[in-house]
Amino acid sequence: RTRDALAPNVVARLPGREPRLAGTAVVVSAHADHLGIGPEVDGDRIYNGVVDNALGVAGVLEIARVLAEAGRRPRRPVIFVFTTGEEAGLLGAQYFLDHPPLPVGRMVANVNVDGLAFNAAFADLIGVGGELSTLGPTLERVAEGLGLALAPAPEAFLDSESFARSDQWRGRSRDEAIRATLRWLREVYHSPADDLEQPLDWEAARQHAGVMAAFVYAVADEVEEPSWRPGAPFAYERMLSRALED
Repeated sequence: RTRDALAPNVVARLPGREPRLAGTAVVVSAHADHLGIGPEVDGDRIYNGVVDNALGVAGVLEIARVLAEAGRRPRRPVIFVFTTGEEAGLLGAQYFLDHPPLPVGRMVANVNVDGLAFNAAFADLIGVGGELSTLGPTLERVAEGLGLALAPAPEAFLDSESFARSDQWRGRSRDEAIRATLRWLREVYHSPADDLEQPLDWEAARQHAGVMAAFVYAVADEVEEPSWRPGAPFAYERMLSRALED
C-alpha cells in the first residue's frame, strides 16, 4: 500500500564576512532520513542508518558549529541543508532546488556529506567528483595542509554509488581496506546492522569531519567561484542556471 506523508527539510544560513558576496553561498548538505521499519533480519526490523546517514548529519552539524565559532568567518555565506526523502528518490533535494533560498545559479558549490569514515584513521582520501571541477585542486591544497594525500578511487568501487566510503586505513594494506569496505557494503549497508552495535572508530569520524570543515571553509573563503572543467557533464546545466537569472 502507499500513503502520503509530510517530512521537512531543515535549512540554515551562516553569513559570510564579505558584503559583495552576500548574494551567493556554498551549500553543505546531508540527508537526514533512512529506511525506518523494513524486512526483518535476524529478528531486527529497525533500519537505524547510523553510518548512512546519522554520521553525515552529525558531521554537517559539527562543520556548522566550527564555522560559526571561527574567529574569522569565510568570505562567502554557507547554507546548511538537511534533506528528507533521500532514500525515497532524492525528494528533499529536488524540493530544495524547486524552492531555493537564493537563485540556484548563485549557489556556487555543494559539498555533500553522506556518512563519515568510521573504521580507522586514514592517511589519504578520495575527492569524489573533484576531477570534474576546480574543487579538486582546492581539496588537494586542504589535504596537503592536513598532512593527507589524495588517492584515486579503487577500480572495485567505480561502479558503486557508495565508493566514497573507501577510506584508506593506517595499519592495513590498500587491498585489506577495500575488502573490508566491500564487506560492509554487502553485509551492513541498508540493513538493520547499521546501528550503534557495529564497531565505530570515533577518531576516524572526527578526522573526517575536520577535513570536511577545512574544505568547506576554503571553498567559501575563495573570491573566485568554483568552475567545471571543460567537457564536464554538468557544465551546460550550470551555464543555463546562470543565464536564466539574466
